[in-house]
Amino acid sequence: MESVSLTEQQETPIAKQIFESRFISRDLSWLQFNYRVLDQANHIDRSVFDRLKFLAITASNLDEFCTIRLGSLYNYLDYGKERFDYSGLRETPFRQYLLD
Repeated sequence: MESVSLTEQQETPIAKQIFESRFISRDLSWLQFNYRVLDQANHIDRSVFDRLKFLAITASNLDEFCTIRLGSLYNYLDYGKERFDYSGLRETPFRQYLLD
């Protein structure tokens, strides 16, 4: 049996699909998590205090997201580099996703 290096495996279409499908964008995952937390604040059966806690968590998370993640995105734009993460999402579609 001939051994195949990892780079050779990643060049095949099937391995590339498997490689890309194993990862998710942490930025989009973070935003989806915040959406789920915000959804908890919309439940009428929860107490007002609990709903306020969910709103505070969402506000804190989005503040951190805008400070850290969007800041790094703008750094890439300033230097003219294209951002690429393991999920296969490039910077340009991510920026369009955020603006939409």
